[in-house]
Amino acid sequence: MHCLEIGQIKIYMTNLLFIPYHNTGGHFIDWSLYFVTGQQQYAKKTGQLVSIVQDFDVVAKNWHQHQPVNICGFDDLKTTLKMLDDSNTNLYVSLLPLPTAVKLLFGVDLTSATPDQITTAHSYVQQDFEKMLQWTQNQGLIPVIFDYCKPDLLSIFYNNRYPLDCNYQLVNDSFELQETVERTFFSKITAKFGQQIWDQREKASLIGFHPMDYKVHQSINHSLAHLYYTTDDIWNNMPNILYEICTVLQLSIDPEKFGVWEKIYAQWRTVHDPYFGRHFDRIIDSIVNGNYMRLDRFKLNFFQEVLIQNALITQHNLNLKTWNLTKFPNNTQELHSLLEPNIHVL
Repeated sequence: MHCLEIGQIKIYMTNLLFIPYHNTGGHFIDWSLYFVTGQQQYAKKTGQLVSIVQDFDVVAKNWHQHQPVNICGFDDLKTTLKMLDDSNTNLYVSLLPLPTAVKLLFGVDLTSATPDQITTAHSYVQQDFEKMLQWTQNQGLIPVIFDYCKPDLLSIFYNNRYPLDCNYQLVNDSFELQETVERTFFSKITAKFGQQIWDQREKASLIGFHPMDYKVHQSINHSLAHLYYTTDDIWNNMPNILYEICTVLQLSIDPEKFGVWEKIYAQWRTVHDPYFGRHFDRIIDSIVNGNYMRLDRFKLNFFQEVLIQNALITQHNLNLKTWNLTKFPNNTQELHSLLEPNIHVL
């Protein structure tokens, strides 16, 4: 590993993993780099050494048992690099949290912020990310950047494996997260609907899901060294990109560990579901136009049904006759037969 002298600051070529989006698989990515290179420990910000997770039964469901060195925003990155003297530590670089940006800009909690303040805070987070990435490249560091393949963004809503509320606190499941969002930001809408599943689905479809596009690819200086991957690479081709990352970062792979890792990866990748998101536009088009398409393979859950109903309302001004409909039918023509004009004002 090389190190750079920036002013009076010595910065080691610590591995910088830029993972701006939730639900990408960041914990697994971070752990994988340690494991396949045979590393046994890594240093936290405090200097405390932490052992690499080896008990795979503990982390079979998800890999959040592995606790990376989290970086939240540009200031945190610069502060951590100044004090870090261990070149064998990965930094899990994420966005400045939205509640932090709202508090910094307006001195209020996120739940008390106005829509305009939240919009301004989102822009501030975007700018902070761009500055952080540009600064990293300008210092000669090589960021490894993990972006979303655009259709996969929907999976944050329908396959959220580690749901966090608006204060970044872990909640039990996506239903609890949805209830928190509705109670905090959409109480007027919530009061108009009953507790039946079809009412709850319609209510959630009116609120919708609005993932931020942080324009990661556009923020990169493509003339300078970097590695850029999407969720398509991570979920479908990670063995090859892991080799590439280790080659560029000058990390030696332990062949025996890599063989073990490949079996773990084969299990891990099954918890991610890109298929619904990548077929979503076709599903909506088939419903609207009465074309026949089977939906069995998607095993639609409540949140996927919400996304379908939301797209019909917002994109086509159509709704579904869902009274007593506890579960969507398994083909698009049956859903087409349930279409009716939308009466909701958004």
